[in-house]
Amino acid sequence: MIGARLPAHYDRQAIDTQSHAAWLIAGLLEEGDSRDLRWLVSRFGEERLRRWVAERGARQLSSRSLAFWRLALDVDTLTEPQGDELWLR
Repeated sequence: MIGARLPAHYDRQAIDTQSHAAWLIAGLLEEGDSRDLRWLVSRFGEERLRRWVAERGARQLSSRSLAFWRLALDVDTLTEPQGDELWLR
């Protein structure tokens, strides 16, 4: 089941996990419960979550969540977007 914390008006069956991956990862890392997080790890894997936190976490997570996930996923450095790259993410 996709994220129990998704707002009720979202049709979970219609969500494409690949094209909505960044949105799902951001929402569930920020607000997910243990069931959501197990689903997230099983669907995307720890390495992809680690890369997501390094590349997008600083912009899409609260400072508290970012600090937690950096420790939990062992993310040493954060990647800063370069020029137009900011608008492509």
